[in-house]
Amino acid sequence: MKLEEIKKILDSTGLQVAYRQWEKGKVPNLPYIIYYQENTDNFTADNHVFHKGIRVSIELYSNLKNILAEEAIEKIFDENKIEWEASETYIESERMYLVLYETTI
Repeated sequence: MKLEEIKKILDSTGLQVAYRQWEKGKVPNLPYIIYYQENTDNFTADNHVFHKGIRVSIELYSNLKNILAEEAIEKIFDENKIEWEASETYIESERMYLVLYETTI
């Protein structure tokens, strides 16, 4: 799977989606999704990369705890057989919730 495919999958939630950040002055209303490549997670042996993996972070931002948006994201992950882990935090200075999903593609 490639990053372009992750974008298509995330678009199917109906939420606004951007890679890494929004253009200055073009940040949509909450909730929205940001996704980006963190690093690689390759399977190697005998000085050779046998499988190239990409660690991807997918961030859901919302002004309230948004269970419906979380369920929509998790449903499309399940439908596309994407393994994921999630964590949540509240960003006090921005008054918004962040649910971070991490996966390897």
